[in-house]
Amino acid sequence: MQEAWEISLQQVRLGYGEHVVVDNLTATLPKGKISVILGGSGCGKSTLLKHITGLLKPLAGSIQIAGQDLSTLAPKDRVRLRRRLGVLFQDGALLGALTLEENVALPLSEHLHLKRETLKAEALRVLRMVELENFATFYPHELSGGMRKRAGLARAIIANPKVLLCDEPTSGLDPITAAHMDDLLLALHRLYPKMTMVVVSHDLASLARIAQFVLVLGQGRCLFQGSLQDLENTQDPYLREFLERRAQDREFTDLQAIDPCVQKALEAWLNS
Repeated sequence: MQEAWEISLQQVRLGYGEHVVVDNLTATLPKGKISVILGGSGCGKSTLLKHITGLLKPLAGSIQIAGQDLSTLAPKDRVRLRRRLGVLFQDGALLGALTLEENVALPLSEHLHLKRETLKAEALRVLRMVELENFATFYPHELSGGMRKRAGLARAIIANPKVLLCDEPTSGLDPITAAHMDDLLLALHRLYPKMTMVVVSHDLASLARIAQFVLVLGQGRCLFQGSLQDLENTQDPYLREFLERRAQDREFTDLQAIDPCVQKALEAWLNS
């Protein structure tokens, strides 16, 4: 690999139509580092990832990858740049009709004229890296959630991307499997030190384990950007609540018991 790529966000507004999710976001995700985008559900983490990949265009501002703005590039140049991005989707996004080996080889088999033996060897190489070589002939429905995520990661790195984007790589995993995924990402970073990695997460344990730079989204804006140590030392009330996994006291005033008429009909049906 040549020089690592950084990702620059300049006064970015993210959203859908008139609905703004994040506004006035300015930050730089450093090249060759593992950046973690942190925040609660619905804060715009995955939305930002979709904008970085070019699947969505910002409502305002610019997102530049290696100094190039995807939204203003000529179509051919945009395609060329996006080829250098590897994406691990939240659920793995594997195709159910293909074996694991075929799924992982897709980025190569779809675009390169290589022999079947060569494609298989490359697929097995990356499957070996994520400890799934022995499952190469399995189909996605035959695998656990953690295995599907690792397979998705193998597919994301098979074309040697300059930027690896991971959407919630530890969500839905048990603590041991989640720690295994963290270790795998760290191992890949050691193997590819010039690969810029961006990980979307709300997993605090994963954050503490892998983050070299942190961007926190919430309340429709950027709440923090900087080192993990600085985040841990913050005295911002909202960030402290998030980091300490506590919430403000709330009264739930709309709790109501089932309507007696409905309850009676329900009991009759359950006992029939």
